[in-house]
Amino acid sequence: MLSQLIKIVKSGSILSFGKVFQGTLQFLLLPVYTRLLSPEDFGVIDMITIFHSILTLFILVGVRQGFTRSYLLKNKGISLVDHKKNKLDIISTAIFFILMWGLIILLFLIPQSKEISFLLFKTSDFSNLIILSLFISYGNALSQIYEAYFLNDNKVKTYVFITSFQLLINLSFIIFMILHLKRGVEGIIIANALTNISFGTILCFWMLFQTNFSFKLNWLKSMLRFGAPAMIGILILFLFDIIDRLFIQYYFDMASLGKYSIARKISKIQTMAFVAPFLSLWSPLLFKIANEKNHKEIFGNILPLILALFSFFTLALSLFAEELLWLFATKEYYSVYNLVIWICMAQTVFVGSSIMTAGMSISGKSEIGTFANFLVVIFGLVLNLLLVPKYGMIGASIATFFTFLIQFGLFYMFFQKLYFIPYKMIASIIIMSLTFIFYFLVVYLIKNIKVYFIVSIIKVLALVSFIYILYIFIGKNISIKYLLEKFKIDF
Repeated sequence: MLSQLIKIVKSGSILSFGKVFQGTLQFLLLPVYTRLLSPEDFGVIDMITIFHSILTLFILVGVRQGFTRSYLLKNKGISLVDHKKNKLDIISTAIFFILMWGLIILLFLIPQSKEISFLLFKTSDFSNLIILSLFISYGNALSQIYEAYFLNDNKVKTYVFITSFQLLINLSFIIFMILHLKRGVEGIIIANALTNISFGTILCFWMLFQTNFSFKLNWLKSMLRFGAPAMIGILILFLFDIIDRLFIQYYFDMASLGKYSIARKISKIQTMAFVAPFLSLWSPLLFKIANEKNHKEIFGNILPLILALFSFFTLALSLFAEELLWLFATKEYYSVYNLVIWICMAQTVFVGSSIMTAGMSISGKSEIGTFANFLVVIFGLVLNLLLVPKYGMIGASIATFFTFLIQFGLFYMFFQKLYFIPYKMIASIIIMSLTFIFYFLVVYLIKNIKVYFIVSIIKVLALVSFIYILYIFIGKNISIKYLLEKFKIDF
């Protein structure tokens, strides 16, 4: 059992490294984008991204989740030879379905491109981008199948290599389009469409040639029966990520949405470097800890420790967000530095919520989590409706933070009833509160100081002081040595 867990953690580490590498490549091109594209252009790209991401989910209708379950779950009483044959049938059935169903959706929506453009942008001028984004969705859906195939077969290195190579080709196309051909937003969308369709189609047909080109209705029903309901949960989680941007676009303009998207990109440094790797490793670690006799105590102590770690990352990134904008963006975007603290703290709280899924995972009642997230989406809509029209981008970022804070609270309430764990909630709340106190204290202290050297010294001293206070506070409440022993894995 332990060897399997170690294998999972190693695979997760490779996957995390790949994601960080891919995210870094994208982030390093931000200075190019911000100097060649206007805030309005970024707003258009953001809306197109939201549209094709949602459409991808409807093309897939949960088939990726169903594909993974059907591919990996061996039916009782069948031989390994039959199981291998079933796997080939599952691959070809999933690909044929996505090819046919996706084509039907494309043929239906292409004539509606002007209406969709008007719905998203209040003008039909972007209908050509809508058509291109339809092909991006089609390619994305096909890519989901080959990505699932490589991960299901534990070919993580192959997965990381192919997806990284795909990203490099995509970014090369984008640079060629915007630097050489001067195509701007349209060039970016064309590059994305060409790359996604090419890789998705080629790799899926390569997979088909490994099979007998069969289409089994019983396997399709099995995949849809499991995957379609799961799509609802995925849509709910996706809504978390887009509510704020939809409200900004509706109440303001594309320029505001574009500026907001740059603040989100700065906050994604934390996502790429820390949040994504942690979430990749948390699931196997969760079940490893659950096997310990005193696992409840361990989970209870982990929560404030991890929140302290991510609160430090949040504070560091937020205090130097303005400098990062100076380095990676142009002056139109400098004013959004004050959004980063709220967006990053939302990520930190989300990490805390992920830790509290331990009770749900141990009890096996995931439907409670789906219900809780549904309630959170409603709260998120209300908060954005109250804050965005009056306060704009800062209102959206604050609404995002409190939406995830509500999720944190609801997860605690619901999951404690499923499986009680003595989380150190007061310590966790104090740590998150200290992050805001330090940030706004520094903002107050430096607001009238014109000498940047002094400003930098104050920020660095604040970070050092924050680390010291956390060390003293956590040392009195948590046995760090004990937790490190529980997390120790021999690689």
